[in-house]
Amino acid sequence: MRGFPLDATSRALVRERRHADRDRYASSDYGPPAPLEMFTRIGVLLVITLGFALAAQLLVGMPH
Repeated sequence: MRGFPLDATSRALVRERRHADRDRYASSDYGPPAPLEMFTRIGVLLVITLGFALAAQLLVGMPH
């Protein structure tokens, strides 16, 4: 395979790569979550955790 000199890279490709490397979720783009949104997220995580705990309890308690 031939190696191309660095100058052979097109400027459009360089611009595209710089654009792709940018942080899409920069903190300056989004403000902090509202208190209701935080409690909703915590509630959903709690429900998921309790669901896994209940499933584990049912699996362990089943007769062999």
